[in-house]
Amino acid sequence: MDPNCVAVCPVQALTKDPKTGIVKYDPDICTGCRYCMVGCPFDVPKYDYDNPFGEISKCELCNQKGVERLDKGEIPGCCHVCPTGAIIFGTREELLAEAKRRLSLLRGTEYDYPRQTVNSTDKYRATVPAYQYHVYGEKEGGGTQVLVLSAVPTENLGLPPLEEQATGSRAAHLQHFLYRGLALPLVALAGLTVMTYKNMHGDQIAARIEKQKEAMRQARKEIEEAEDEHHE
Repeated sequence: MDPNCVAVCPVQALTKDPKTGIVKYDPDICTGCRYCMVGCPFDVPKYDYDNPFGEISKCELCNQKGVERLDKGEIPGCCHVCPTGAIIFGTREELLAEAKRRLSLLRGTEYDYPRQTVNSTDKYRATVPAYQYHVYGEKEGGGTQVLVLSAVPTENLGLPPLEEQATGSRAAHLQHFLYRGLALPLVALAGLTVMTYKNMHGDQIAARIEKQKEAMRQARKEIEEAEDEHHE
């Protein structure tokens, strides 16, 4: 809900879509600092080291430029092709309700798992496993938009234990203020540099200006004399 990669990006190359929740990446803004890679506890952003311009790539739920499955009314490719309903698409509220429904099922019974989307009528019947009684992502990191059920501890899946507050959000406001506010100190520094130069070299600058003025006066005088001779 509060992705660390967005929080730590100093130039807002990563932004969260308020409607879909998708974290979008803008390569035209990205500076290649890779803070997002450090900030993401799930190791989602990947850096293309073979690209001389060094761009980041990440999952955008198949709605990135040139694909736009969601904009076309479709669902992410992974959900579309999953044959058993292990990966399904829906709103966070719908997914959380489905996850808790599955946790309430008796181990060893049969359940018709929806395929592709939470509310799909296309089902896959399978035996209910011995789920760990925990929905990973319900509260971890402030709540995530991908929820995970597992029959083994989530640590065994490489999912890190996280606090309920997203770590990146704690420093986000300060970091963005520092980067946005950096322009003002730079302008002030440039102004001070000019003033210092003028104070240190004021006599030389004044003499140079006076010399240029004298050259202009001499040129104007020569033009006037030439015009007088022409009229005579």
